[in-house]
Amino acid sequence: DALPIFFPVTIYISIECLRKHLSLVTGGNRDCNIPGVDTFGKHFYYDSGWELSLAKSLNENNIRWSRPGRFVLSTGRTYTPDFYLPDYNVYIDPKAKRPGYYRKSMLKVEMFEREYNTKCLVVTNAKYLNWYHIQTMLLLNVNR
Repeated sequence: DALPIFFPVTIYISIECLRKHLSLVTGGNRDCNIPGVDTFGKHFYYDSGWELSLAKSLNENNIRWSRPGRFVLSTGRTYTPDFYLPDYNVYIDPKAKRPGYYRKSMLKVEMFEREYNTKCLVVTNAKYLNWYHIQTMLLLNVNR
């Protein structure tokens, strides 16, 4: 199926392609199938447009970052932050505030911080997905 999109010339775009584009624009935890490489050469796929946006800003500012692996929590569940900045020893996790998801997700983040004695910055607004705001959060010692 395809939907018409009206510009000066009408084009047709598949529903799947439209969903991927909307995911990139709005963030969220949709598989957008855009390949990436962290600053250590590890290949991966971005899970959202928010991640892609933050990675671009970190790269533009020459900030070293990686995609960390999974951490096992005491409950047996796992938590995987989206970014790790080794020069700052901090994890970053962009999260949209979706009803029913955000609170549960934040409980995992807090458990991760407590159990691994670490810091995870949670960014919940797309306009703060840039190095300037991340650096400000670090300087002010703010996690959320």
